[in-house]
Amino acid sequence: IPWVFLKEIVREMVGPSKIEEKGATMELPYFTGQHKEVLNKIVNSWNDLEVYSPNPRLPKLAEAIEKERDAFYKGAQASQINLLQDHSIPRSLEKEVNTKVERALKYLSKENGDVSCQVKTITFPYEPGSGATTLCRRILWNKRTDYRCAVVKAITSLTDFQIERLQSIGYDERNLNFSLPVLVLVDNFPENDVRQLTERIMKRETKCVVLTTFPIEKSATNSSFEITPLRKLDEN
Repeated sequence: IPWVFLKEIVREMVGPSKIEEKGATMELPYFTGQHKEVLNKIVNSWNDLEVYSPNPRLPKLAEAIEKERDAFYKGAQASQINLLQDHSIPRSLEKEVNTKVERALKYLSKENGDVSCQVKTITFPYEPGSGATTLCRRILWNKRTDYRCAVVKAITSLTDFQIERLQSIGYDERNLNFSLPVLVLVDNFPENDVRQLTERIMKRETKCVVLTTFPIEKSATNSSFEITPLRKLDEN
């Protein structure tokens, strides 16, 4: 075996804690309250997910930050740089949605002990153009230090496997039962695709809170939904 491949094999076997390469790992929340180091290349191999790390390595140059800010203000989806730099504004509904997400995460955590329920789905109704994507990404961003969070970028045959890996990586058989649930945002996908993905996550028995968005008509009444729908901003 060539030496370069042998080193790679050993590096995989000993795990990220023994790797001295700068920037080779990223942190993910762990049930002890501490963070667990995981190899970047493993996380980056989950092509369907954008993982929100507790301490992301993001560009710090003013030029890069201004570029992301301008793109966001012109209609681009909120990036991690936008969220870190607080380019988005808080919305009055954020507290209500956050409360429901937190309740679901705690229900699936080790304190609950109910193994019959592994997946919780929270559907957030919104009027198109009201900023639901940004609000949901802000919620994930604010939860990233306590729970493993990710935005689903694409739904493929591998998405449920990648979500399972995100939720379970870093745990061994002794403490797998104490593993924290993962929080994923499934936004702007057909309703049928979201349902099928959720069913596959359930079959894998992955502890997961699925936050999904649902577009509604302007005339839809608030009483029809579990969560107050997000409406477009008025002039104020």
